[in-house]
Order: sequence, then structure tokens, then C-alpha cells
Amino acid sequence: MNQETRVAIINKEIEVYESYINLIPTISEVIKKFDNKCINKKFQTALDEAVNNENIKQGRKFLATTNYGYNGRFVIEIHAYNDSVKEVTDREYPNYYRVENNRFSFEFPKENFEITDSGNYRIKADVMFESLVIRKNNLLDRIETLKVGLAQADEMIAEMKRIKAEVKAFEDKYSYHMRDVMGVNFTLRSNCGTGYTRYDI
Repeated sequence: MNQETRVAIINKEIEVYESYINLIPTISEVIKKFDNKCINKKFQTALDEAVNNENIKQGRKFLATTNYGYNGRFVIEIHAYNDSVKEVTDREYPNYYRVENNRFSFEFPKENFEITDSGNYRIKADVMFESLVIRKNNLLDRIETLKVGLAQADEMIAEMKRIKAEVKAFEDKYSYHMRDVMGVNFTLRSNCGTGYTRYDI
């Protein structure tokens, strides 16, 4: 995978996060309608319908699922599906790379609800709105981090190349045996931990 494709993936990730932010008013409206009511199948249906209606506006396929009572939290998880990036190889056979962060969970702590004697979650809309603000800020922070990272990408790659050159000069100067015995070996694996191993800096 080349650098241009990696940049495209990050830009697509930013786009996915922005789509979740755009869904927050839609989620809020559903919560508002169910204020003081228990979460049930009707809530799930209303949420799915509202989220799917946004497909027309955003041109993105969404799937919303809910899970309440999960470790004392209520979770709305939304998946975005048109989030792949196409890279055309030298032979013009496209490779599709999916954005890893193509789903986002809006989590609501137990305190956002009144738990009934039967274990149902009765919505307190005003408190849930506060949780949505927190999740929105989390998304904005992620977006800002990614944008700053993109602006620093060329600088980061240049610095990595310089460091690798210095490490090579060091390794050429001293024998592997002595470096191993003295514990002064460096590990600069390409793309360590990214899962993308086709592009070497």
C-alpha cells in the first residue's frame, strides 16, 4: 500500500467520524420522543428508522443496533458501510481497503436511566443528552488528532528515514554478536502494528 492510499484511508476515517457527529441530532430526537419511557423494541425500531433516513442525506449506509444492560451501560452502535478505499495496482487490479474505525458506539452509563424493578431502563433524556455531548467531543478530538497527523506525515516519514539510516550505520559499525550481548539492538520494523505491510518507508 502506497502513501497516497494511506492518506486516503485516514481522510475516509475522518469522513466516517464526521458522519457519526451528523447523526447525533437524529439520535437525540429519538431519545427525546422516548423520554420517561422504557427502552424496548419500539425504541429500537424508531432508532433504526431515523438513522436509515439519514442515508438519503449523507449517501452512506448505516446500521444501528442497541444493547442495554451491557455491563451496566446502554449502547447504541452504528456501523457505516461505504467506507472502503480503492487502490489501483500497476496491473490495474484494484485493491479495496476498509477503514478500520467504521463503527462507533454511543455509550450511556447506568446513571442516564431510571432502572425499574423489572430491570428495564427508563430514559432520562436530559441526562442522555449530556452523554451525547461527551461522545461528540471524543469524535472531534479524534478528527483533530488525525488532521494534525496528516499535516505532519511528510515530516514524520523524513525523520523515520533519517533514523533508519543512522541505525544502519550503527549496525554496520558494530558486530551483531556484541550488539546482542550488550543489549543494544534496535527494532525498527516497517509498519509495526498497523497490519499494512506492503508499503516500506
